Parts: sequence; C-alpha cells; structure tokens
Amino acid sequence: MDLEKALHDLFSQRRCTPSKEEECKRRNGPSWAQLCRLCGEKQSKPPHPYVCRLLDVTLLMDAGLVFDEDLFEMQTWLEIGVVRRVLQRSVSSLF
Repeated sequence: MDLEKALHDLFSQRRCTPSKEEECKRRNGPSWAQLCRLCGEKQSKPPHPYVCRLLDVTLLMDAGLVFDEDLFEMQTWLEIGVVRRVLQRSVSSLF
C-alpha cells in the first residue's frame, strides 16, 4: 500500500453532502443516479483500516500521549512520520 497516496486521497477528496445530492437530483432529473456514480465528490472507498489506525496514533501523540519506543516496530514509526508530514502539508495548504 502506498501510504502517502492513501493519505492524500483521504485528505483531498471533496465530499458529497445530502443537500448537494438533493440539488443534483433536482438539477439532473432521471439521469442523476448515473451522474452521481461518475462524480468526483463521491468517496469511492473508505480508507484502509491501517491508515486510520496510523492517523489515530499520530493524533494521540500530537495531543500529548506518549508511547513507549518499543511499542511499535521501526517501520510503523517511519509510517507515523509519513502521516505527520502529510498532515502538516494538508493543514498548511488550508492557509
């Protein structure tokens, strides 16, 4: 799995809302369902559970929770670093 791509996909996707969906139904009539499947605002699939766990651990660490250095393998620590880097880029791009 490409962690950076998975995180980028998670943070960069525009989300469809129920009100947007209703507007599309009204605007597009009977063809709305087909257009909905092609729309870029629909999330195609949920993020991988491992990506969610890495994100959770990173957010807990940022909130001040300290994890013992032996709790995770080296690869996991490196992936937590990737999550932090992607989060920083995502947040800084908002401002």
